[in-house]
Amino acid sequence: MPQDAPAIIALMRGAGLQPHVAPEHLHWKYWRERTDWPKPRSFVLTDGRELLAHVAVVPGTLHSDGATAGLMHPIDWAARREAVGAGIRVMRHLAGLADFLLCVGGSSDTLRIMPLMGYRPLSEVTGYVRTMAPLGILRRPGGPAWKRPPRIARSLIWSASAPRSALNGWQVRRMDADALMQRVFSGALPRKESGV
Repeated sequence: MPQDAPAIIALMRGAGLQPHVAPEHLHWKYWRERTDWPKPRSFVLTDGRELLAHVAVVPGTLHSDGATAGLMHPIDWAARREAVGAGIRVMRHLAGLADFLLCVGGSSDTLRIMPLMGYRPLSEVTGYVRTMAPLGILRRPGGPAWKRPPRIARSLIWSASAPRSALNGWQVRRMDADALMQRVFSGALPRKESGV
């Protein structure tokens, strides 16, 4: 619930994480209603007074060979260090709510604990970066000011050295998440082409 936001932020900071703290970001991530997922996306475990553990999910659907399964990608998983087993307990509860849990990355604690819970890595994910707007760094607050000039220089070099390709009739336009979901679920975009 939104009133849990301060306790969730404090819990994540206590676990060594750096959560987003803007109320609109937390509302979008945890509590904003979604037509494709009416269930909760933020789960907490308390002792009646204090928050002991938290996990949130990014819900999804897996379509394969004509079958459909629900999946969840846990995010923002944290627990009080002194509340031994609280994080595992909230994660086990979550595992019972979906056909699959998909975990990509995580903190060093997460990567150490998941195998102890019976999860195993299936493959590695490699990330690639292509800078679209090198000077966009100037619009984003955060981080020490002395890091900005080297980051801008790096982004300009990456952008200039990136291969160019012809669009061959493709058009690009900005679309917010709600408009995208509306098009996907109305059938205007096939699911496997939309990336959803």
